[in-house]
Amino acid sequence: MAIEKNAHNAVNTQLASELKNGKEVFKTIDISPKENQKLTEKCV
Repeated sequence: MAIEKNAHNAVNTQLASELKNGKEVFKTIDISPKENQKLTEKCV
């Protein structure tokens, strides 16, 4: 949870205007389920 909190704070700070105008979106994804693990491969 600490990593998620720090990431959320960093994104909100660095990309505030992009988040506000909808250009960027921050989502938390649980990668524990097998069907979500493929998402991690796209991020590398």
